[in-house]
Amino acid sequence: MLALRAAGPAEGPSITEVPVARTPSDVALGYGRAWVASSGARTISRIDAASAEPTGEPIDVGFRPSRIAVGAGGVWVTSESAPQVARVDPDTREVGDPIRLEASASAIAAGFGAAWLTTGEQSVVRVDARSQAVTRAIPVGREPSAIAVGPNAVWAVSSDFGTLVQIDPRAARRTGPAVDVGRRSSTRSRLARAPCSCSTRTNGP
Repeated sequence: MLALRAAGPAEGPSITEVPVARTPSDVALGYGRAWVASSGARTISRIDAASAEPTGEPIDVGFRPSRIAVGAGGVWVTSESAPQVARVDPDTREVGDPIRLEASASAIAAGFGAAWLTTGEQSVVRVDARSQAVTRAIPVGREPSAIAVGPNAVWAVSSDFGTLVQIDPRAARRTGPAVDVGRRSSTRSRLARAPCSCSTRTNGP
């Protein structure tokens, strides 16, 4: 079960429970829908953002999805058990071939014509939306754990260093000095406070 919180202008926030496939692992918003990855069912569910009703049958992605992001013309989902990411067409529901990564992804965001993933020990990987291929690995510091796309930059966190790194999305390289945000702090929640297209974890049933 997925719980959606909708803020009303006068009545205050309300909670709507929406049934989704078993073991939801992540949720992202985009293209007028909430997209829920369910690792237990190996599917993505589409929830209409206006009506809070499921749209069509869940999409079988062919593996246990872990993280999900929406943007750059697609819905991007990582695998729980393999170092790979796949793009799902938001209109046709077609699932693209898995794109191999050198290491499993811990977080994902999408924007500026690409999916951006924190992978391995110290890198952010850029996956081009058109070619659906890895085009760059950007060092950001040990144990990258969170990532977000903002209006002008991509932001990534190194949990071990406790730093926030800014990435120029067009040049696909770091820019400016790293910002100290506190070693091994709750960096995922800190990133979520800023406007971005990062994904947010949901709790399973």
